[in-house]
Amino acid sequence: MRVKILQISLLAFLPQTGFAVQLNDCARLFDGHHFGETGHQVVGDGVVAFNHGGLFCWDETGCTETESLIVSACQTGQTLTIATQLNRELDNTLLDRRDEAERTLRLLVNDKASRTWVSLKRTFVNKAFRVDETMETAENCACAAAFPELRNGKQKFEGL
Repeated sequence: MRVKILQISLLAFLPQTGFAVQLNDCARLFDGHHFGETGHQVVGDGVVAFNHGGLFCWDETGCTETESLIVSACQTGQTLTIATQLNRELDNTLLDRRDEAERTLRLLVNDKASRTWVSLKRTFVNKAFRVDETMETAENCACAAAFPELRNGKQKFEGL
């Protein structure tokens, strides 16, 4: 699968009905007590990205705060979860690479070169990010808002 990373006008891909969720509404839909999603954006041809983070606390171990950059191919459901922040009280682990991950994504977007999914993943792996890859069977909010026509049999996002 080839992924073309480029800047495009988001308005061309958003549904034009008054009832559809817009891409910037996704953050509000997932704003919760324990986790949230922010920064939903189109980063390429059928590809979206957003930040997913949460704060979890346990009596035995204290609190752990995490954040990941999620990059998702809307048609296939291929998803990269790139660890960008970890703050764990138990062992005083502190990792914050959010700015570096965002800069890396921006460079890929601005490069406008066609990339394979593997090369996109390798870009982050080569910078020593922890990257997990999954195949999602349910549509995420960003894909539903920006590329609803690419659902391709996945479970429809329930927030629309």
